[in-house]
Amino acid sequence: MVTHGSPTRHLISAYRGVSANLEAVPLPRKSLASREPRAPLGGPRACVLACGLACLLALVLACFPVAAPVRAADDNTTTSKAPPATTWPLRPLTLAEERALQPNQRFKECATCPEMVTIPTGPFRMGSVRGDGDRDEEGPNGQPFTVTIAAPYALGRYVVTVRDYLECSAAAACPPAAWQDPQSPYHAVAGSDDHYKRLGTALSDPRHPIVGITWKHAQSYITWLNGKLGLASAHGYRLPSEAEWERGARGGIENLKYFWGDRFTANSANASGQSGADQWPYTSPVGSFPANPYGLYDIAGNVWQWVEDCYHPTYADMPEAVINTGVAWESTCDDAGRRVLRGGSWIDLPRVLRLADRGGSPPDMHYGYVGFRVARTLAH
Repeated sequence: MVTHGSPTRHLISAYRGVSANLEAVPLPRKSLASREPRAPLGGPRACVLACGLACLLALVLACFPVAAPVRAADDNTTTSKAPPATTWPLRPLTLAEERALQPNQRFKECATCPEMVTIPTGPFRMGSVRGDGDRDEEGPNGQPFTVTIAAPYALGRYVVTVRDYLECSAAAACPPAAWQDPQSPYHAVAGSDDHYKRLGTALSDPRHPIVGITWKHAQSYITWLNGKLGLASAHGYRLPSEAEWERGARGGIENLKYFWGDRFTANSANASGQSGADQWPYTSPVGSFPANPYGLYDIAGNVWQWVEDCYHPTYADMPEAVINTGVAWESTCDDAGRRVLRGGSWIDLPRVLRLADRGGSPPDMHYGYVGFRVARTLAH
């Protein structure tokens, strides 16, 4: 039995089981070993031959222009410079402006509001092929299945940061994160449990994702954000549905394990045991790794992300209303009221960062590797 409000066990998944108690097993630190340079091949004769061939090749290229090679999807090994932050319109959108938004368009409704990206509606393939992952992510007959997103929406370009959440808690509108609460045994300074203490400065760095918050805390932040902008809860910010999250995460590219390809590379995301660009032993500043094709950052790794849906151990009984619209599947929650978590985190092995992978946890649990990303309902 998992103790409510305690981060002492990993995420629950019907077929994955529950991992060892984190009080007994220290949070893993990543390998930061540098890569050894490869020794040069061949001797002087090889060098002369290579030079002659290089000169001949240069002459051919000068006479016959050749198109630049197309990089394979799996070869995403560098972090591209992020485009500048959006500064439009810095006020709540009008209904006409919402209706005029185009897919992949960015907006920001106040200086400290999350930056949002509009996601295309329509059908997409959700889930994984049998054998690629866990049984809870397989579609009917062990294949991905078609879900249709009916209504326009936007997703946060980044997960919610420490800066974002602390503004809400400073306004007394959000409960403090577990590591902030002086009455909590998980307090980062005075607490008796060191689950959060081990994360050090990553906890309070305003650029990092907020952790130590529950699904209910995320709902408090959303209520505060909507109130700040004067938006009704039915037409404003919210948690994404699981289908909306996966639609955005895939970036319009289907049948891949990761949004960049089928192979994990160390420079692609913040996961356990990585090196290369992954220099952070715990959470990393948001946007430190490449964005997906829709411009969303930290879709894979860094922190798991709460979504609205109840956790179900199979898609087999998904209602037609969910399949045909992409809304959250909130019926038949289990006795613990578990909610879905997506994306994987810094504590997880790369296979858990696959686009189809799923986790679940009671809504009043908190961890050092779980945060959230907001969605925004748009007029149509």
